Amino acid sequence: MEYIYHNMNPFGKHVRDCVYRAVAHFFNEPWRVAVIRVVRNAMASGNVNFNYTTNIVDFMKNQGYKRLKAPHKGITVREFGRQAKQNEVYLIHVAKPQHLTIIDDGNLIDIWDCRDCVMDYYFKKEKEV
Repeated sequence: MEYIYHNMNPFGKHVRDCVYRAVAHFFNEPWRVAVIRVVRNAMASGNVNFNYTTNIVDFMKNQGYKRLKAPHKGITVREFGRQAKQNEVYLIHVAKPQHLTIIDDGNLIDIWDCRDCVMDYYFKKEKEV
């Protein structure tokens, strides 16, 4: 699994927007659209912490996705990526630090290399062609 640097944030920001970047990539939409969707979902649920990984489960559930458990306790993003299918996109919750990242085409797509971090849970979808 390769690490590919990609920052979906049009302002080049590198902190506190992993939720927006991950959602934008997962749904193949512009970063600004992801921000609006995540914020609207948080506001509708009464949560004022818009860009927190704790909100992602509720957001993804509202989008029709089910949270899936990591294959085993302590699995790293790298180990998971080795078994990732080429035709699926994975939105992965990293346990420490709290972070969201993407595996697409078997590669880690993010602004930093978190392959050696332990994952907690994930969402998956068939890759759009």
